[in-house]
Amino acid sequence: QKSGLQKISSKMSQINIQQDKYSKKESIVGVIITNPERTRFYLQKKDDTHPVLEFRNKYAFFGGLVEKEEEKEHALKRELEEEMEEEAASIIEANINFLFEIVITRQQGPKKGTKVNYIIFESVLPNNVLTDISKKPIKEGKSGEIIDLENLPKFPLIYSLSQVLKRYL
Repeated sequence: QKSGLQKISSKMSQINIQQDKYSKKESIVGVIITNPERTRFYLQKKDDTHPVLEFRNKYAFFGGLVEKEEEKEHALKRELEEEMEEEAASIIEANINFLFEIVITRQQGPKKGTKVNYIIFESVLPNNVLTDISKKPIKEGKSGEIIDLENLPKFPLIYSLSQVLKRYL
């Protein structure tokens, strides 16, 4: 039988575990799909029904939320398979490298002001393969489009994309 101190210690451990569960930042995975010169980027244009109003018709990396207990690599694979045609997803997955993680503060949407861990991967593809992939239909969002580096400032990007590109470039 446990002593009073052991019971309190056990209860405190349970409380700490619960607090840890709620205090962890959400994580998002994203992949920068680019050419070897890093001058062309394949981005997803969100559609006009996106649940976050401020993201509608804006450009983002392919990717999304990491589910509870999910590894980041698995999350990216799942997101690519949900968002794009199988052949395109396979080509991108075969060329993926982890780049970095960055903590960003949400600037828009219902979770504005909260921090999120953005896990960034890169898939470098030859120009002809990048062009071929961009012609394939996507399953989520309005479209997938190649945008040249010099034209990026002219396109409406979701806030996190700008922050990540500053570090990447």
